[in-house]
Amino acid sequence: MQMERKFEMSDLGLLSYYLGLEVSQGEHGIKINQRSYANRILKLNGLEECNSAKFPMEPSLKLMKDQRRWKYMQSPKTSHQQAIKHILRYVKGTTNLGINYIQKGKGELLGYSDSSYSVDQDDEKGTTGVVFYFNGRPITWLSQKQPTVALSSCEAEFMAATAAACQAIWLRGLLAEITGRMEQQIVIKVDNKSAIALMKNPVFHGRSKHINTRTKGGYSDEGAAKDQILRNERQAGNGRNKGNLEDNAGTKIGGSIYASVARILASKTFRDAALCSNLPSASVGRIRDAGYTSDSALLGDGTLRFLKSRFLIRRFHASPELLKRRDEDMVGLQKLKKGKFKKKPTKSTPPVDAPYVPPKLQKSAKSSPDKTIEIFEGMTTLELSKRCGQSVGTLQTILVNVGEKVVSEFDPLGIDIAELIAMEVGANVKRLYSYEGSIVLPRAPVVTVMGHVDHGKTSLLDALRQTSVAAKEAGGITQHLGAFVVGMPSGSFITFLDTPGHAAFSAMRARGAAVTDIVVLVVAADDGVMPQTIEAMSHAKSADVPIVVAINKCDKPASDPERVKVQLASEGLLLEEMGGDVQVVEVSAVTKQGLDKLEEALLLQAELMDLKARVDGAAQAYVVEARLDRGRGPLVTALVKAGTLICGQHVAVGSEWGKIRAIRDTAGKLTDKATPAMPVEIEGLKGLPMAGDDIIVVDSEERARMLSAGRKKKLEQDRLRRLDEENKLEQDRRKKKEEEKKAASEPIEEEPKRVELPIIVKADVQGTVQAVTDSLKTLNSPQVFVNVIHVGVGPICQSDLDLAQATGACIVGFNVRTPPASLSLAATQANIKIKVHKVIYHLLEDIGNFIVEKAPGTFETEVAGEAQVLNIFELKGRSKAKGSDVKIAGCRVMDGHVSRSCTMRLLRSGEIVFEGCCVSLKRETQDVETVQKGNECGLVLRDCFDFQIGDVIQCLHQVNKKPKFISSESGAVRIDC
Repeated sequence: MQMERKFEMSDLGLLSYYLGLEVSQGEHGIKINQRSYANRILKLNGLEECNSAKFPMEPSLKLMKDQRRWKYMQSPKTSHQQAIKHILRYVKGTTNLGINYIQKGKGELLGYSDSSYSVDQDDEKGTTGVVFYFNGRPITWLSQKQPTVALSSCEAEFMAATAAACQAIWLRGLLAEITGRMEQQIVIKVDNKSAIALMKNPVFHGRSKHINTRTKGGYSDEGAAKDQILRNERQAGNGRNKGNLEDNAGTKIGGSIYASVARILASKTFRDAALCSNLPSASVGRIRDAGYTSDSALLGDGTLRFLKSRFLIRRFHASPELLKRRDEDMVGLQKLKKGKFKKKPTKSTPPVDAPYVPPKLQKSAKSSPDKTIEIFEGMTTLELSKRCGQSVGTLQTILVNVGEKVVSEFDPLGIDIAELIAMEVGANVKRLYSYEGSIVLPRAPVVTVMGHVDHGKTSLLDALRQTSVAAKEAGGITQHLGAFVVGMPSGSFITFLDTPGHAAFSAMRARGAAVTDIVVLVVAADDGVMPQTIEAMSHAKSADVPIVVAINKCDKPASDPERVKVQLASEGLLLEEMGGDVQVVEVSAVTKQGLDKLEEALLLQAELMDLKARVDGAAQAYVVEARLDRGRGPLVTALVKAGTLICGQHVAVGSEWGKIRAIRDTAGKLTDKATPAMPVEIEGLKGLPMAGDDIIVVDSEERARMLSAGRKKKLEQDRLRRLDEENKLEQDRRKKKEEEKKAASEPIEEEPKRVELPIIVKADVQGTVQAVTDSLKTLNSPQVFVNVIHVGVGPICQSDLDLAQATGACIVGFNVRTPPASLSLAATQANIKIKVHKVIYHLLEDIGNFIVEKAPGTFETEVAGEAQVLNIFELKGRSKAKGSDVKIAGCRVMDGHVSRSCTMRLLRSGEIVFEGCCVSLKRETQDVETVQKGNECGLVLRDCFDFQIGDVIQCLHQVNKKPKFISSESGAVRIDC
């Protein structure tokens, strides 16, 4: 009425469009959406035909200050534009969604509260989320950063629940003014059981006062929550609270407000709900002080009249661990005890979602051999002692032994010295490096190409760099881990790692995934997803590396890219076309179809990752492959991760060391230094390191020697410890088997004796040595134990022959030269087997067949033939010298053959009547050894006189069954016994 007096107003009919909202009104209710507005925004950005996304942002996205899209729109980066594009793709999939408000319903108000704990990477603050439904339709919602840093997820949920309670009181007053009636009960659902326990337990309230002090007026503890609700109640303008009640702090507040706060902060948890009762003011304190923990606490005499609650807070989600504890006491609640007060024992581990208090560190403890500790430059002896579990005095003694000066336990240690001390006490180490004060610049992405064998990985790389490596490979498959740099038509550079697809090279694929930035998963469009495809996906996921799918061989008539996409989705890979974040490109290495799109996808993914590295200071590098050259000695193919690797530096590589004598790039040209993401070949090491070792630059040759010696000692200790564990397990197995044999009432069949097959492995590079060794170990069986007694890189030499002659081993060479004639002749004279192959398929098949020959096999009883009894003859004994009466079975051989030397089994109606040896077998009047199928014969069984016409006599013989060598399509091999 006031607006009509001051303004001219006219009726324009039912509202249909307002502020970008489409409004549809009718009998079904009022439906609103933003279809037109969303389509207009999409059209302005040229995204009308884009693929929709299921989520507004990428999963597990962590935002930093320089990535906040609303702050840097004057000069946005590509990453900002990609994030906005992802949001618009999400909007594309929601244009048909809206809210439909109906007139039916009881006018119930329902709220949900939730929080994200410590999601902000800058100030560690969480996010509060609240939404309220009226008659099942959302009417208000909010998502905002919390005003203070929560110490646990419990506190974050507590803040969110408090914000929801404030919103609930305000909405209650607003609905009362609109509808003319007061909402008597509001339901707020909280998904955190510990937060509910914190609200209702006065013991926790006293311990949460630090929250208010820390936030300087935040609303995280009990008193601050009351003040916040009080302010919201007053802002609503209700003015309905007249009674006053003195709270625990002595402040006078409204009685109804205090009741609301008491119901929120002193809620009672049941098995599936926490009921907050609308209690009289005099009863609130009594029930809160009682600390009830079960249903019976509120269901006793005189309690049900207090259950007309205004608020109902429920938890609607719980983990299996919480469900198992549903009948136990709530976390931290106190029970009323009879008699003398006893302090409730506390557990060393914190409860689920409860505020975490770190346990006290032990001063000294025994170090576990598998324990891995993190070390860094400048850490003190005291910090190292805590991580190693050793006393400071022990570490200071080690410092003196390695020649370091000991002054104080608070003096900083070098990272090399810290590693030496940790290895001395038996701990494994992981080095941590800081980029503080360093020059950090963008670097080229490292891309690893992975996939099933023969799916065209190397051919695809040949098409990208315009070479023909695949045509020169032995057997037409990749058997090494290659690293090279490819210049793209756009001028960018990408470092590629080419991995083998055969099942034997699983360790190589794992190393490639561990050092890479992006994984290109190559899948053949005609074959689809295969075993090594799934393995490559698991390697990428375990290394937390993004995947770009390249569907190769799309030029073939039998190609079906859509089927491949469905298979990938069924394996858990969320493709962009299906609302995920994994890019898919259809390519052909033969016709070079889609190579430009693949390049664009890789550069886009790299730009989203914002790859940078430190370029100054000592280098950190990774051993991709290692081989032995006759003229230059040990050669290492390395990939620089950070810093600059300079010729002439002293390095420690695994358990080896040396001084870099020369550095060569992928083209074989000498260079003085190597920068991040650059694959190089270095020479100058004293020994051959293992593939996957880290390259560490040290200050001097003495320090490199010390690190190498300490690591060799640690490796030897670990090897001896593993041998002891294996021997102990073997002894326990034998002891258990003997006990079972003694306890068994029936005799147990003796297992065939296990034959040991010693093998010496020589290969061209360190990676293939490991691959061949791992594959040979998979050929172990209950009958043959494959014992790899020695491995090495390089050609077969005289020392290998001497070791084989002393141990009776077989020498296996992979991708090495055939031994000279003198060595071959000496091996033949010493009866030593030498097997040299260049293709992994042929090597494993040859060794598998050799193992089958060496296996003793198992003897099994088989039926060699069957004969049917046609007539029975009885031969009377004429004197004692000629023996007693004899029964002869006249038979016809129905199947196989019958031999006199075999065991005979007499069957009648399918049941065994007799089993014994044959004493006589005649064909007509002639004694014969064997009777073939279709012929008639007479036979006599020792001590068997119960023949009947129609009986069946089986001829049994023992057959030695050898194990079988089995190879799958993926290349996996095994021995089946």
